[in-house]
Amino acid sequence: RSIGNYAFRNSALSYFTMPYENLISLGTNIFAGTSVSRLMIDDGWNFDMLDMLGVPFENITIDVVLGSTKYALDTNGYVYDVVNGVKRILRVNADVTTNGGTLTIDGDVIIGDYAFAEDKNVRTLKVTNGEIVGVGKGAFYNSALQNVVGRWAIDAIPAYAFYGSALINFELSNEITEIGDYAFANNEGVKEFFPGVT
Repeated sequence: RSIGNYAFRNSALSYFTMPYENLISLGTNIFAGTSVSRLMIDDGWNFDMLDMLGVPFENITIDVVLGSTKYALDTNGYVYDVVNGVKRILRVNADVTTNGGTLTIDGDVIIGDYAFAEDKNVRTLKVTNGEIVGVGKGAFYNSALQNVVGRWAIDAIPAYAFYGSALINFELSNEITEIGDYAFANNEGVKEFFPGVT
């Protein structure tokens, strides 16, 4: 139920399944001096705790288990899979501290169902070198999202997509043909709405 400081220091360890259930305490620099390159963690894990593991985050592959399925964890702290060559964000960890509240995603992206729901850290979503090609139901439900920087390449806004979010303004492309039930309900920030903007 606990892992002590430097527990695997200078060992031959290269893969580790990080227990979450019943874990009480976690020491510092657990994997210092090891060649750990792959880490398995449960979705309930607090991603901020990875800083204590003593592994360069950018050099490690992290598998995340949601139910019985493995997914990947981006270094920005979101869980994703790949659908037809496009990254699909499944969940943003509410404990992740982003760069000034901005989460940048490179390339085309799909925002999955309830991916940012209840997240209170990401205020700006920035998509570079690509487009938002899909948005799921409740994608930003009750989130702190204020701005989206990037092009939308979608034809529908699903139900509850921005319900209760902090969105300030929203520019729809002329490809939008449908806005779902409660898509922007309980959102007090949107003062201007621009349908048909490319």
